[in-house]
Amino acid sequence: MLKIPRYPKCRISRQSVPFSILLSTIISSGCAAPVDEASLSEVQLEQNSSTDALAQAFDAFTTRFEGQGQHQNFRMGFAAAAAITSGPDSVRGLADLNFSNGRIEAEVTGLDSTASVSLWLYKNVQGSGTSAGPDAGDEFLFVGDLFDTSNGNKTLGVQLAVEIRFDFDAILLTAQGEDPQDAPLAIGFRTLFEKRYFREKFGISSTEPVGVFGANTPTTNPLIGLGANVFFNETFGGNGRSCGTCHRAENNMTIDAKFIATLPDDDPLFVAKEDTPLEGLENNALLRSEGLIKENIDGFDDLENKFVLRGVQHTFGLAESVSNTVDTLTSSGEMTGWSGDGAPGRGTLLEFALGAVVQHMPQTLARVPGIDFRVPSQIELDAMEAFQIFSGRQSTFGVTFVEFVDSDVELGHSLFEGEGACTTCHFNGGAIDRSVNTSFNTAVSGRAEAIALNLPEDGGAGREFNGNGIFGNGEFNTSPLIEAADTPPFFHNNSAATLEDAIAHYSSSLFKSSPAAAGSLAAANINLDPAQVSQVAAYLRMLNVAENLRQVRERVIYIRDHTGSGRDDLLVTAVADVGDAIEVLQEQSLMPSVQAELIAIRNTLQVAQLNPEATWSTFMSNVLVWLDIVKPHIIANEVVDNF
Repeated sequence: MLKIPRYPKCRISRQSVPFSILLSTIISSGCAAPVDEASLSEVQLEQNSSTDALAQAFDAFTTRFEGQGQHQNFRMGFAAAAAITSGPDSVRGLADLNFSNGRIEAEVTGLDSTASVSLWLYKNVQGSGTSAGPDAGDEFLFVGDLFDTSNGNKTLGVQLAVEIRFDFDAILLTAQGEDPQDAPLAIGFRTLFEKRYFREKFGISSTEPVGVFGANTPTTNPLIGLGANVFFNETFGGNGRSCGTCHRAENNMTIDAKFIATLPDDDPLFVAKEDTPLEGLENNALLRSEGLIKENIDGFDDLENKFVLRGVQHTFGLAESVSNTVDTLTSSGEMTGWSGDGAPGRGTLLEFALGAVVQHMPQTLARVPGIDFRVPSQIELDAMEAFQIFSGRQSTFGVTFVEFVDSDVELGHSLFEGEGACTTCHFNGGAIDRSVNTSFNTAVSGRAEAIALNLPEDGGAGREFNGNGIFGNGEFNTSPLIEAADTPPFFHNNSAATLEDAIAHYSSSLFKSSPAAAGSLAAANINLDPAQVSQVAAYLRMLNVAENLRQVRERVIYIRDHTGSGRDDLLVTAVADVGDAIEVLQEQSLMPSVQAELIAIRNTLQVAQLNPEATWSTFMSNVLVWLDIVKPHIIANEVVDNF
């Protein structure tokens, strides 16, 4: 099995071929401290290699980014970020960088009327030995002071000319006259892709520090290798947890109650012991029984009363689900976390990792930076973002145009596209409505299952007090469905145990009385009877199976055509993915003949494991024959590439 420290029986589902090999070649090294800058080299990344899956995601990002006009007028927000900023949680800002005229404009809200503030851009040049926050020695560019407006906000408009092309990592709001590295009031980080885009646009050398982890990793981007290592091994000087503690490689990058029950009591997941400095970090009973994690998404000022309990999202398909939305004073830069605002700063995937360290990894609930945990470095944040985008589905096959052989599955497909109105939010089976990920109040928090557990009411997105004792507007962002069958339970509070439970919610009276239904005639008219719910569930299961087998084919082709280390772990992953597909079909007793064919494929892969590697190419050729046999028994057309 894949060798990830502390996590036996590891396997990866649906990940691209390079990721499996990365795990076998880099994870075992561990990472107990900040990555030593001496071990890093500045490498010009090859953006266009077909083996760099991150490049594929970058191309998709570029299309969206330019389509929104962000390449000419780049808009990004900034806000409070625990461990880095000292301003109130209410402060939010928005900056527009207009590259056609060299002008920067900004607006800030949530500050006291007497506050005098300044705007800065900064580039972290200290490598991995210091934090991602502003430090002495970083490069700072003063933008200007902000002025009061009649609506109580503060604004700025400054002509920077050529300096607007400054290669910055983040934007800072500080008190006037203060050094920018001293307790900024708000911050917003640029994403890895935003930095990469403007470096290319302005001819700035792309010298992202990256780790070199061996010539047999089939990617041109060693930064991904560093990111995988940090994601699974780095504890940031905290309580022993890593990102991989909750996003488990052996459980489809998530955790649930069934999986949690298999863990030993000394697993880092269970650090919140009674009568210790971490008592109260989790609700241990609901963690074990429901797989719910404690989140202080509305700030850490009232730990006993101001929290929510949420399930752990898988990290598959992030390239397709955290789209680059256009920042506003009230919205996030990317839709991260269940509520779409689950990260500090401007809410990006990069910043989500920073928030996770502060939330889940401290030694005590005081959460003092430098004592209870180490703030990640800029390199580590960039690398983890690269890894997470790289390690899942990079694109979505033409779900709308797939024709399935099974009649119930195809009926479910028609319902999904038509009467079910599912594509209103889940276009092409994903989380993006053609261009951006959006959020809705679908009344999920009012489900009887959640009420029975006596969960604290979850206000969803936003930190505004709604007058009913809850912070937020009740909205949650859209999750991708292609991976759904492999990753139950569902909804932010894990209140739907099965796909059928989740689908039936949208025909319930609870949903029909929700703001989301009120805002969409198509959604309000969803009326699926139990048979139709089962058909839609069958369709979603077949999407999951199709994606699993598409990834199996990629892995098998690689094993057939290559030699060297990593093939054994890659083979283990292929076996596990076929097993996932079989399990998904068995849950609803779908297509017994296809199940038999998949069992034959798995058996062939397992027999290969028992034989010398020199014989594997023959076994892989046989598996490809079986995949060719099973494909027309599942899909009636050629829309799904490489399946």
